[in-house]
Amino acid sequence: MYCENILNFNYDGQNYAIPYRICNETKVENIILLEKYKITRHHNGFVREAAIQKLLQDNVGVLGTICILLLVGEYVLSIIQLIYDQREKIDRDICHKIFLQNPWYQQLLYDKIISYRNQYYRKEFPNKNDYPGIKFFNYIVK
Repeated sequence: MYCENILNFNYDGQNYAIPYRICNETKVENIILLEKYKITRHHNGFVREAAIQKLLQDNVGVLGTICILLLVGEYVLSIIQLIYDQREKIDRDICHKIFLQNPWYQQLLYDKIISYRNQYYRKEFPNKNDYPGIKFFNYIVK
């Protein structure tokens, strides 16, 4: 069951419709290859974190990269830190193309990263450039 909106991304003429959040009680042990992308949108942050760990073990690809970008724009620091720590596994060319073909998303992602850092992590990261979400964003846009 989808809780909220569907986000639509284009990549080389293909549309990727990704739910903002999925509200079901999928257990981490039940994550299978076909669900590895969908489960990154689960309502439970622990499930999302386990899913991203599994996703980063394989070739991430376009759909995986979109899911990763969505997670970086959220508030769960352990997931953002995990993504930053494994940033070399993410194809920056795919990120650039996603931003190029979906121009609305690059600024939205940056704004969300800044907003969550300001709301929840300003004391922990007084210098915004030390926040893992900003560090990842700067890594992929350069």
